[in-house]
Amino acid sequence: QISERTTTMVSKATLVFAFLSVASASAAAKVNVEVLIESYCPCSGQWQFDFEKYVLPTVGSIVNLKRQMDGSPHSDGSVHCFHGSNECKANTLGLCAQNQTTNWQQWLNFTVCNDGECKGPRIDMQFCEHQYDVGKSKGEEREKMCAAQNGIDWNELQDCYNGQKGKDLLYASAKYDQQHKETYGMTGLPVVTVNGKRFSKFWDCNSHSTKLSGLIREICNAYEGDKPAACSKANIFVATSNLTMLSAEAEVREKLYFQGPGDNY
Repeated sequence: QISERTTTMVSKATLVFAFLSVASASAAAKVNVEVLIESYCPCSGQWQFDFEKYVLPTVGSIVNLKRQMDGSPHSDGSVHCFHGSNECKANTLGLCAQNQTTNWQQWLNFTVCNDGECKGPRIDMQFCEHQYDVGKSKGEEREKMCAAQNGIDWNELQDCYNGQKGKDLLYASAKYDQQHKETYGMTGLPVVTVNGKRFSKFWDCNSHSTKLSGLIREICNAYEGDKPAACSKANIFVATSNLTMLSAEAEVREKLYFQGPGDNY
């Protein structure tokens, strides 16, 4: 006959085991996704829009998203941006938002709000409605609205953007990019890593056509805890191959890589 004391001990042990199991699952490390973008690259704008639209609601709970801005740092502390000086301003605004917010969802929502709706590849490279207004005077009212919608103090953001803090953040991000030796475009549009391993490939400006399904699968495979329900569906959708990319999209990517929009944007 099992004593009451033994039963109690077994019950307690079961509860402890259950608690440890739950704790272990909840403590599973989130998957680190890092993206290197250029604020005026249409592929970067589209990727961030699609990340918010497809990745955030499905596997966002198991992701830690980090963002760096592409640029060439100089010894005097200045930074050259591929698409010109206005892109450096847009990069600085994004970095100040990252520095000011407490979670990546907040700064991502701010960025997507600023860029406006993104509808995929176009020959004129205007993937996102307001992307090339960011960092310019004509985009300021929208930036104020987007900051308010996402709980970002506008005055604090402007102090960073217009001050030394913004310059330091821009330089540090460009320096980080330089040290990691990832060439924007050659290793992705944008460059994406998952847990430190590069996921993006040469010229893969295709987030609109794939709905980032390949990235979702990669995140699901990398996560060691209890996976979100979306992970069981992640293998159903077959991503569009780079080899079967629409000719219009391929033409856009070629124009983007070899010419670049420059200060006209």
